[in-house]
Amino acid sequence: MVSKRLSELEPGDTAVIVRIEGSGAVARRMADMGLIPGTKVKVVRKAPLGDPI
Repeated sequence: MVSKRLSELEPGDTAVIVRIEGSGAVARRMADMGLIPGTKVKVVRKAPLGDPI
């Protein structure tokens, strides 16, 4: 299994969340958005500054 950061994925790529780096408010915000370990995600597009959406 190859590990990548979400920011390294390209539009159309899919991945499974393995871990969330960060704690406190960051981890809570990710969980609120459904980004928890085991969740499958797909990058639809990148924001103007390159962040995945």
